[in-house]
Amino acid sequence: MKWFKSLSVLLLLTGAAASATSCSKSETKSVTAKADKQEEVQKLSAAEVQSIVHANLTSIFHTLQASGAENGWSPAKPADFAVIKPKLLPYVTEDFADSTLKQLVSQFYCECDASFEPKLNDRVRFRFEQAKRDELSISALDPAIELSNTGSMWKFILAKEQGRWKMKQWDKQSLSGQDIKLTKEEAAKLLASDAEQPAFVREYTSKSAGGTAYVFQMQSASSNRMAAISSRDTQLVYDFEEQQQAAAPAAAEQHTKAAPAKQQAKSKTEYLAQLAKLEEKEQNTANAMNEVQRLEMCAGNLELWDTALNDIYSTLKTQLSPSQMEELRNKQRQWIADRDTAAQAKYDEEGGGSLSRFVKVESLMEWTKKHCFELVHTYML
Repeated sequence: MKWFKSLSVLLLLTGAAASATSCSKSETKSVTAKADKQEEVQKLSAAEVQSIVHANLTSIFHTLQASGAENGWSPAKPADFAVIKPKLLPYVTEDFADSTLKQLVSQFYCECDASFEPKLNDRVRFRFEQAKRDELSISALDPAIELSNTGSMWKFILAKEQGRWKMKQWDKQSLSGQDIKLTKEEAAKLLASDAEQPAFVREYTSKSAGGTAYVFQMQSASSNRMAAISSRDTQLVYDFEEQQQAAAPAAAEQHTKAAPAKQQAKSKTEYLAQLAKLEEKEQNTANAMNEVQRLEMCAGNLELWDTALNDIYSTLKTQLSPSQMEELRNKQRQWIADRDTAAQAKYDEEGGGSLSRFVKVESLMEWTKKHCFELVHTYML
């Protein structure tokens, strides 16, 4: 009988162990399921990723600009990376700072018209992957704009460190010579803005684009204009007016030519009155209390005239024919080069001292002011 009792006890213990093992497995599955569910919940949406990358880029470039202004960095006074690095580390990884950003900082304060900051369009070809909870891979389109007229595709990797998303890597690839096969729907999204909405007119074979381009009528509260964009690389093209079968562009140009002279004269008169008021708003730098204040006053005057110039240029885009606008763009590029050369010459004449920065900004302001009047008198008939 003893052996029977021993066997019973053994069976009871074996059953208890099996029950415990089964319970342990069940608990493990439950924990794993909860972890998987938590992982799934932490996946980011496209809107969240867009917000993250835009906030990161804004912080990086705001820090670059603010540090440059604070320290007076320029071609004559190169940036000290050791000074700016600690200010950038909240937004970038250390490796990215020591490699990519260190090189960027050496070029950023060139006082030229080079554009370093990506201008991403979230509405077209924005893609991301979150293979890990703490890493994002992003690709985004930086479409062509009026002056540079070259689109790019950016790729970013952001890593999460101590609860903060930081830039780990970026790469810019020019779209020149590529064919991304942009659709007309995507083209419309690239051209759309708060001020203007595109209405599709037609597509055609553009010599400038080397392939298909889409023509849109850009509609706003105050005016209408025609615009065309390459399906290959987002380049803005202007040869659609040469296509004889394009009734819409021809009609748009004819409408511009036939606009009442009184209306054009009024527009010119209004702009001349506006420029006269700006002259009254200019701060007299002779009244400055010190060198710093004088430079700030002159920079404020430059901002006044630069804003006016952009406004005039935007208005001319709605009034001039495509061929006239293309001619003006070419002249604008040359004017920018001449303006910058003249300003740098003023700077060099003063030997790079404290007065050099003032005379350079003053030269930029005078060139910009003069150009505002030139554009109004020449093109607003």
